[in-house]
Amino acid sequence: MIIYKTTNLINKKIYVGQDSNNDPDYLGSGKALKRAITKYGKNNFVKEILENCKDKDELNEREIYWINELDSTNRKIGYNISKGGAEGDREAGFKIAKQGVYNYWIEKFGVDIANEKLKEQKQKLSNHNKQNQPDLIKKGRYQIWVDKYGKDVADIKQAEWKKKISDYQQKKLKDGWSHTDEAKEKIKNSSLGRTHSEESKEKMRKPKPLGFSDKISKTKKGISIGPSKHKKPVNQFSIGGELIQEWLSISEAEKELKIYNISAACKGKQETAGGFIWGYKN
Repeated sequence: MIIYKTTNLINKKIYVGQDSNNDPDYLGSGKALKRAITKYGKNNFVKEILENCKDKDELNEREIYWINELDSTNRKIGYNISKGGAEGDREAGFKIAKQGVYNYWIEKFGVDIANEKLKEQKQKLSNHNKQNQPDLIKKGRYQIWVDKYGKDVADIKQAEWKKKISDYQQKKLKDGWSHTDEAKEKIKNSSLGRTHSEESKEKMRKPKPLGFSDKISKTKKGISIGPSKHKKPVNQFSIGGELIQEWLSISEAEKELKIYNISAACKGKQETAGGFIWGYKN
């Protein structure tokens, strides 16, 4: 049984851990360490023994000692995220799960660093999504179920999912649900400082159609401006292909049926919506 130190040969950051089996190929299980190994490659890390221990209690005690001694929870020095011991990284993990990662960063690093880390995290997520479009976006939930379980099970799961969403929306309406003042403030603040892309700016500079301003004014005042010329009638079919109903528009069908992805089904991005087949009326 040993206490060991794993060192990144490139940036010199360290990780302190305990190993009951003294496995020379085991570099550690910390999440931050694993990310670093993925980034730099396992061959750029070296493991050395700090101390031998006789039992688990001593392992826990000495791990806490060495993490503190080497200051390996300091982000500039090491990859440890907790003080070690019996709970190990779970202690920090539970804390993060309870209060949220942003609040955890504020407590640990201060508001300025927390804001920078949050900004970096959002940018990484945005870049990842652009480069690796999730299956849920490319295929749709229903198609993923078809691939995984087969069409019959997918139809059942789709119907259950839509009913669950519909019931939830109805419950919110019945309970008079609305955003809290705190949530409204967060939504407001999230938009502060946001800038439009050059493409968006160019679109906004284009002259508006004749009567556009009048339509916007009437809409804001609650005055009806008549049916939209851009609305397309849609047909609702059963899974077997039988015509169920014709709708004047997608918005009308969505409002009545509480189904919110009919457009994707009409455009062929997914096979069904709400357990039905949809298509624009010719």
